[in-house]
Amino acid sequence: MPAENRARVLRAASRSFLRHGYHTSVDEIARRAGVAKQTLYHHFPSKDQLFKEVACDLAKRVLVGLEAEPADVRSGLLRFGLAYRRRVLCAEGLAMFRTLTAEVPRFKALAKAIYAGVPARWCAACRPICARR
Repeated sequence: MPAENRARVLRAASRSFLRHGYHTSVDEIARRAGVAKQTLYHHFPSKDQLFKEVACDLAKRVLVGLEAEPADVRSGLLRFGLAYRRRVLCAEGLAMFRTLTAEVPRFKALAKAIYAGVPARWCAACRPICARR
């Protein structure tokens, strides 16, 4: 049951943060998740921690990976670019961008971690593929 409650809190927090930004209330998140506020704080010691976890999860879901060894550099990068555009420009991708951008001043380390975690890895993955050209 604890893992199920944690997952419900994360789903409710994702929806609330995407809809209302960081200013959504913990009471509202707990209500949407169908748990007591105490249960929410059992899994996440602060609203900041909950927001960080949701932001990292959203970034992983919205952003895409690059194929390890595409046969053709051009087609591999093109497939990557099209998949990236579909995910980033969908409703969830745009909501994530708006939510995270608004909170960068408050969560500078989080923004750096998300960048280091996903886009920086893409650049590293592209280098050897482009170098083969």
